[in-house]
This record gives sequence, C-alpha cells and structure tokens, in this order.
Amino acid sequence: MILLKEYYANTKTICRHVSLQVGNMYGIKTNKIRNNKCRDKDTVEARQIIAFFLCVYEDLNMDAIASFLGCSDHSWVRYAINNISDKIEAYDEWNEKMNKVRNQIYNLDRKEVLA
Repeated sequence: MILLKEYYANTKTICRHVSLQVGNMYGIKTNKIRNNKCRDKDTVEARQIIAFFLCVYEDLNMDAIASFLGCSDHSWVRYAINNISDKIEAYDEWNEKMNKVRNQIYNLDRKEVLA
C-alpha cells in the first residue's frame, strides 16, 4: 500500500484527501464532518474513521488530526481509534467496511492522487 505522504507535501492535504474520500462514501460534505457540533450517527462514524486512518495508516500527529476535525484534543482521537479498532475486531461487517474505505482512500489512479 502506498502512503499518501509519498504524494502530498503536508499534513493538511492528506487530511483533506482522507476526509473527502470518507465523506463521499457516507454522502457527507467535508465541512459537516469537520464541524464537531454535528453529532448525528453517520457524521460521528465518518469522523472516527477518518481519525483512525490518519493516525494508524498515515501516522499523523493526534493533535493535528484533532485540530483538523474540529475536536478538542488528542484524547478524542485516541478514543476514536480504540472505538473503531474494537468494532473491527468484534464485527465482520466492520472489517469489510474498513476494507472498502481503505480501497477508496488508497486505490486511486495516480493522476487523481497527484492532481
């Protein structure tokens, strides 16, 4: 798997890419995902998945992720990672869902990634 760090110059661009891809899968606009006051189930789930991928796969700083997503601090990111990890371990459908998200984020045509 190719990391986004190999294509994008800064953390904010990587965050935008991941949030756009996850938002597209959920049908949620990026600005709604980044608005921490939006607490409906799908938006919170999308926000947690974004935090999971940015921290676990891209190894980005938790404070930077929290700031991008409009969350209070790194402790929220840690909670999101633990929550998603627990769901992946407990439910097969979550494992499948995360595979689809990973494919959406990382299996892009190289021209699209570099644009």
